[in-house]
Amino acid sequence: MKTERIVVAAFLLSTFLMPEVSRNTYAAVVSTGDVIPLINIDPSVLSEDLIVGKNAIGMLEITNGGEVSNFAGFIGELVGSMGTVTVDGVNSQWVNSQELYVGYTGVGVLNIQNGGMVSSTGGFIAHLQQS
Repeated sequence: MKTERIVVAAFLLSTFLMPEVSRNTYAAVVSTGDVIPLINIDPSVLSEDLIVGKNAIGMLEITNGGEVSNFAGFIGELVGSMGTVTVDGVNSQWVNSQELYVGYTGVGVLNIQNGGMVSSTGGFIAHLQQS
């Protein structure tokens, strides 16, 4: 089942691939790996789509009141890719002015915790059959 694969992928990723990152009191936007465009500033205002995990593994963390805004958002865009986005903390936000795809044809994981916020005009989970 598609839903089961996403949940299992989220568990495996959080358990084995994402070591604890030390947190500070500064707003932060940190991207690593396959993120297009690669962003590491807060706030990040993009006039384009944001893709986390286009062809490989990509991660984006928005924490401690950090902000990212973009057109459409893709987490795990192509077959064989894996993307993870974590929005953690009060006033931390990811604003998509268009749709948000969690697992377009790849594996997508979206973590929203501790008062974080994600918004979009529409959303899709496991959008295409391959995801």
